[in-house]
Amino acid sequence: MAEVDTAYAEDYKTDIHPSLGHIRAFRVRDRLVKVINKAVTAPRVWIHPNFEIYVESDLYPAQILSKLKPLADVVKEDKVIILKLKKEKVAAAAARDNGLDVVSLLRSFADRELPKNVLTELDAWNSHAELFTLYEGFGLLEKTGGLPEADKFTAERISPNLSLVRSPDKLFGKLEDAGWVPLLADHQNVSLIHLPEGSNTVFRRKTTVAVSQLKKAVLKCKTNIVHYFPTEELYELFARKLLEAKCACELNKTGLSITVSVKAGARLLKR
Repeated sequence: MAEVDTAYAEDYKTDIHPSLGHIRAFRVRDRLVKVINKAVTAPRVWIHPNFEIYVESDLYPAQILSKLKPLADVVKEDKVIILKLKKEKVAAAAARDNGLDVVSLLRSFADRELPKNVLTELDAWNSHAELFTLYEGFGLLEKTGGLPEADKFTAERISPNLSLVRSPDKLFGKLEDAGWVPLLADHQNVSLIHLPEGSNTVFRRKTTVAVSQLKKAVLKCKTNIVHYFPTEELYELFARKLLEAKCACELNKTGLSITVSVKAGARLLKR
C-alpha cells in the first residue's frame, strides 16, 4: 500500500507468501492517519504567471488532473504536482468542446485569482480555437489522379490532389485490394515522418545538402607595437628616426602615436 512501513526479523527467509511471524514492527504513515481520521485536506491549486499549475494534495488528485491534463503538460509528479498550460492543447480542447470555458474551469480549482497575463493569453487561445476545425481519426490522402475507391471515404476535398478521409487504415486496405500501391505514413504528434525517395508528394522532403570540400587556408598573424608620446616634440623626433631608418610605420599625429611591427621595432633598437 506504501502507507505502512514494516520491519522484519533479521533471519527473515521464506518461500511461502504471505509470510507469518516475521514482522517485528510497523509504522503507519501520516497520510494514512489522515485518511483514517477523516482529516484529509482538500487539494490546493495555484496558477502562476508563467502558466505553471501547482497542485498540492494529501491524496492523488485524480479528478482535478483528469480536467487539467487535456490542457497542460505534466512537468513533475510528486507531493506537489506541476503542470504547464499549452496553447495547442487549450485550443484543441476548445475546438472539441464548444461549451468548454477554460477560464471558469481553472477558477473553479484555483485558490486565488488567475494572473492577468494568463487570462489575456487564454482569451487569445480560445479565439484561436475558433479559427480551425479539429478532426480526429481522419487522414490526409494525397493522390496524383482519379481514385474512385476513395470517394466514399472522403470528408473534405482540400485541392484536386489532397483530401481529408475517414478511416485511413480501411482505405489503405481497399486501395491495396484494388491493385494500387499506396504508402501509409503514420505521423507522430511532435513531427512528420519523411517519405521515402521516389514517392510522389507535394510536401517538402528533407534535403541532403552536399558538403563541399573545405579549402585549405593559411592564417597569418602580425603583431604590432603602438608607441604613445607625451609631447609632440618626442613624437616628431621618433618619427624622423623611423623614416631615416626606412622602417615601415603608421603615424597618428593627432593621437601622438606611432605603430610599428615587432620586427621593425627590434631592428630600430639594434641601431
